[in-house]
Amino acid sequence: MLGRYTTGPRPVADHIRDPAWSPPRSRGSIVSQLRLCPQRSEASQARVREIPLVTMVVPTPGEAQIRARWKLYVGFGFVFVILGIVALGNLVSATLVTTAIIGFVLVIAGFVQVAGALTTGGGMGRVILGGLLGVLYVIVGVDIMADPTRGAITLTVVISVMLVFGGLLRIVGAVLGQTGHRVVNAIVGVISILLAGWLFSGIPTTGVAIGLFVGLELVMAGVTWIFLGWTARKAPADAATAAAA
Repeated sequence: MLGRYTTGPRPVADHIRDPAWSPPRSRGSIVSQLRLCPQRSEASQARVREIPLVTMVVPTPGEAQIRARWKLYVGFGFVFVILGIVALGNLVSATLVTTAIIGFVLVIAGFVQVAGALTTGGGMGRVILGGLLGVLYVIVGVDIMADPTRGAITLTVVISVMLVFGGLLRIVGAVLGQTGHRVVNAIVGVISILLAGWLFSGIPTTGVAIGLFVGLELVMAGVTWIFLGWTARKAPADAATAAAA
């Protein structure tokens, strides 16, 4: 029997007294230690089970935080729904505004790309390539903002090409059996190609599809926020009712 350590100012935990134990570096190594040492105490195994499997880089709001700010979530949800309805009611303006925003984002991304190419290490060829790519972003962004109508047509063509490639990849993956739900992936791939054909063949009229997509996305995001806030608001009452029952 291994005696109690007395050299440190603090008492040694139970699992450290185990002669077969070594400090693990990750949860996987802790689990392997448990497999190697089945005689470990239940307290040590309970501590291991409490270690989360995934460590989130960005903290997500907990139920208590959402419950305390449910009005804020519902308010944002209504704002998104209203903006989505306005966008759906005026698809042309929504398309032009969205196109201008995309152009502005491209300009900002271009400046960031140029700054990153000049400040990060690397060979001269890498710096020149990164700088030219950033300049291209800026030129395309300025061109889109200068003429949002033509920019909307360009974005429609780009979206059509992306839908075609995405649809072909889904169909090929379904045929080769490289993905699950082969039938569903094949159907989605065919729909993507048909949608791309409709967008490309209807230019410039189908350019308003950008505004349609944005409006639908805003409405769905707003409904999600409203549902989240309202559900969190009703959670304490439901819990109290269940406890009383």
